[in-house]
Amino acid sequence: NAHLTSIRAAGSKFTTRMEKFLGKSSKGEMDMEINPNYILEDCPICRGSGFVAHEGGWNVQVECIDCSAHTVYIAYENEEEKVAAEKQVVSLWNMGKVIKQDSSG
Repeated sequence: NAHLTSIRAAGSKFTTRMEKFLGKSSKGEMDMEINPNYILEDCPICRGSGFVAHEGGWNVQVECIDCSAHTVYIAYENEEEKVAAEKQVVSLWNMGKVIKQDSSG
């Protein structure tokens, strides 16, 4: 798949950007996962890269590394719910259902 090839080709650059991005989260509570089973479209707002983010081990969302647009958070309580929640946020992201707060406020 061309999309996965481009992600792998950009690997070190993407990882560096992710480390900088995640550095702003509170004490590493947000965990980024790269799962080759999920194909993420580009951000519907800025065309940046999205990533699946788990926070606190109980919820998941997809977030843009460039503009911070994100899907809703979906909570889970066990591994089965976690997988279902991941699939749901990936689907929402790929449909363009994201939240982007206006930074002028």
